[in-house]
Amino acid sequence: MKTLLFFLNADDINEITGHHHGSIKYHPDKLLLYEFVMDKIREQLGFKHSEPVLLRYYPSGKKYFQCQSYMIHFNISYSEGCCVFVLSIWGNVGVDIEVIRSKSSGFYQHVMEMTFSDEEQNLVQSDSDGSFFWECWTAKEALVKYSGAGLMYDLKTIIHTAHGVYWPEMNYRLSLIKMRLGAAVISLVADPACELDILGYSGLPVSEIQTSMLPVLCSGR
Repeated sequence: MKTLLFFLNADDINEITGHHHGSIKYHPDKLLLYEFVMDKIREQLGFKHSEPVLLRYYPSGKKYFQCQSYMIHFNISYSEGCCVFVLSIWGNVGVDIEVIRSKSSGFYQHVMEMTFSDEEQNLVQSDSDGSFFWECWTAKEALVKYSGAGLMYDLKTIIHTAHGVYWPEMNYRLSLIKMRLGAAVISLVADPACELDILGYSGLPVSEIQTSMLPVLCSGR
């Protein structure tokens, strides 16, 4: 089983849950999404649908799935009617998705002031199309979701540049895989050796996603 990233749009979510709801994150049938994820795990590992897939928790509170002798690392993220989830038996993962929105939104300014370093804020101001803000924000969220630290972590200490992401808590090699699909920006943090397949709801590859990779580096610069 490779590391798998599934991209679901609003229509996919509605088909899984059976009805429309504006916010996926607070969807009343969110558990059906977890059932969908469990079915994909069984499918990829060649298990029968009756095979139990158990939801477990690390001491940090981060979730993982247990199926027979396999520990399946996973992470889910939602934004503006879109959802991504990633599955891996090879190592921990963290993922975040954001749909690009207007610079004039209160969210944009609040996030930048609270979580971006001065260097990052300068890069955002000089970025013509505004995409760096979303690349930077999703990278920070994916890293803390990878670690299980949550958003109480001081995100200003994670510095995103054109050459890599500097993370003071990191003492082993990681990669940041940056993806773009239309207006959606996705960041995935995983082991550098992970083999990634990007799939849609149907299980077919999503070829139109643009990908690039940056190293996650220690704090020495």
